[in-house]
Amino acid sequence: MEVLRRIGEAAGFTVMSIADVTDAAAAISSTRIRNALLEGDVASANALLGRAYAMDGLVAKGDRMGRKLGFPTMNLKPDNELYPKDGVYFTSARIESFDRTFPSVTNVGRRPTLYEDFATTIESYILDFSSDVYGERVRLSFFDRVRDEQTFPSVLALTAQIERDVEATRLYFRKNSLP
Repeated sequence: MEVLRRIGEAAGFTVMSIADVTDAAAAISSTRIRNALLEGDVASANALLGRAYAMDGLVAKGDRMGRKLGFPTMNLKPDNELYPKDGVYFTSARIESFDRTFPSVTNVGRRPTLYEDFATTIESYILDFSSDVYGERVRLSFFDRVRDEQTFPSVLALTAQIERDVEATRLYFRKNSLP
């Protein structure tokens, strides 16, 4: 700290230290937040951040598999390098051109039922939304984890689970307003 104070004095500004910000468990730090996200505990990460963890990026074209399953998805090409743990999450999508936030359910992962060793994707099904937003900027905010990503015995079983995830998302947003 003393080195910083000397540099500050030489540059014409004052360096001051502040106490750590803590919660009941420990100091709030970027490491704790990062670890919570990597464990898929976005609710804890959000509590530490004081806001929802968000990923910004562009909507990219995918293989349109979601559309074939009856759930067209928005594929996010994120600016962020930190993804939450693979799984399904309650999210919201703020689409700049609409100047509005929409409730959504998001899968972060490799889609193991459909592909082997595929790259990690971030796909969101936006409830009650059908516009083409390819190439647009989006902010995807994460609120809570629904479940782990899993491999299903068939596409039919996967589709049934997506239907349950969508219904759980509707219930979640009936109880929790969009920020």
